[in-house]
Amino acid sequence: MRSMRSFPRPSYWGCKRAIKRLTDFRDLLLYYCSYAGYEERASKPLSEYIDEKLPTYERTKKIEEKISNLIELVGADLRRFGISTITIRGSAEEKKNIDVILNIFAYLSSDRGAAKPYDLLLDLINRGIGVYEAAKNKERQRLWNPLR
Repeated sequence: MRSMRSFPRPSYWGCKRAIKRLTDFRDLLLYYCSYAGYEERASKPLSEYIDEKLPTYERTKKIEEKISNLIELVGADLRRFGISTITIRGSAEEKKNIDVILNIFAYLSSDRGAAKPYDLLLDLINRGIGVYEAAKNKERQRLWNPLR
């Protein structure tokens, strides 16, 4: 388990970058989950992330690759505001703490067919986007009135 570090408060521009990262991560997760039968609309078309003309298997691999590239940054973005990405999994005898962002593919494949893992991940990402939106609005006010 990672130690909790204190992060500096993000600037207005840092919040915008984090919101874009989290939104991209959510969209890629939705496209990845859509191949498993999970239906929800992404905010951007798939063509903004990968070539849609690729065969399904290659598309899935490209999406996994892009998700993997964002994992560390998204985890840090969520932890910056204290959003826990740790969940407890396993039987009563052997409970394990699992970071659902760092172990996203293992976490998703553990309960194939159930909506629960997808819902938890989407909830974490959406919560992060909301927190960063609020911080961005606060930092925008600070840009206009630094004495606030």
